[in-house]
Order: sequence, then structure tokens, then C-alpha cells
Amino acid sequence: MQRWQLLANKSLWVKLTVIVVFCSLLSLIYLNSNHHVIQALQGFGWGGIVISIFLMTMLCLTPIPSESLLFVLMRVYGIAWGVFYGWIGLVLSSIIIFIVMRKLGSEFVQSKTYPKWFQMIDSAISTTGIRGLLISRLLPIPAFFSSLIIAIMPSVRFRDYLWTSAVSVIPYYLGIMLIYKGLTGSVAVWLPLGVLVLLGLSLLSSRIKKRQNFW
Repeated sequence: MQRWQLLANKSLWVKLTVIVVFCSLLSLIYLNSNHHVIQALQGFGWGGIVISIFLMTMLCLTPIPSESLLFVLMRVYGIAWGVFYGWIGLVLSSIIIFIVMRKLGSEFVQSKTYPKWFQMIDSAISTTGIRGLLISRLLPIPAFFSSLIIAIMPSVRFRDYLWTSAVSVIPYYLGIMLIYKGLTGSVAVWLPLGVLVLLGLSLLSSRIKKRQNFW
């Protein structure tokens, strides 16, 4: 039984990796044929940066994957700054989610998410505290839903919620950066490396759940 569950978890990350690569290709194709989009954002200066961060914040408030927009930001502002602006948008969305969810309460979240996800995160946090909070960010659960669930846990302080949200996404963003670098440069080197990073997160997630006996 555990073997099949482990394979299912890996399959989720494999699908996620395929989606990231596919979305990045679509984004690059669109931008390469519509240079005016890049020029418009760059022409706005700081205003364009604010707009980009705002769009990333709004997108991260939904279950819609934000990878395509992140690739756009990297194309417009460069890899490092594009990821940084995307990261700021993600952190801001996490703050908004925390504030809103604390007002709505746990009943709303449990009715909108899979009970299994809620149980996994609750088990991780109640068992190992802060370490479990960070671990819960690495579970194979869409980031939007994990933020919703973590935000309504009474034992989770805002400070801990925020820093785990900001730190846990860094390895994933690193994988996306490498994939982007591979698609726009040396495909044979950076693309496989980026895929390995994302698949490595899959293996880490599976090992964590197996060790903590979350299933």
C-alpha cells in the first residue's frame, strides 16, 4: 500500500514538472512573438515592477499555477530580478491569505479543501511543531491550499507562517530558474538540472511522509 502511495506522490511531482516545462514553453513562444509586451513593462520602469508584483500577488491568491507569469517576469527583468519580484508577490499573497483565513475560520477551509490534505498538515504541525510547519510546506499539496490550511491553525503564529512560506518555495523557484535557463540557453545542461531539482523535491517529500508516518 505504501509503495503505491509513494508512486502516486512521485507521479504528482512528475506531472507538476511537465506542467512547468509546458507553461514555460508557451510563455517564451508568446513573448518571442510579442516583443511589445516586454517593451511595455520595461518602459513603465518602477511602475511596471509594481504592476508585475501586483499581478503575481493576485494570481497566487487563486489555485491557478503562477509559473507562466514567473517566466514572463524572468524574461522581462532577467532571471534573478524576475524571480525576486515573483517571490515578493508570493509572500504578499501569503500575508493576505493569513489575514482572510483567520477571519473565515477552519470550517470554511475544511469545506473547500480535501479532508486528507487538512489531516496531513494538521498531523505534521501537531506532531513536530515548527519543524512540522516547514515540513507541511514540502508535502505534495498545491501551495494555495496548504497556505489556506496552515493559516487557520490556531497554534501557528504569523511570524512562523510567514517565514516558512517565504523559505520553503526557494528550492522550487530554483528548479524553475534552472529550467528557464535551459530553455533560453544551454538545454543539455540547465534543463535536466532543473528537472532533477523538481524531482528531487518529490523524493524529499516522499521520504518525509514515510519517516513521519503521515499516511
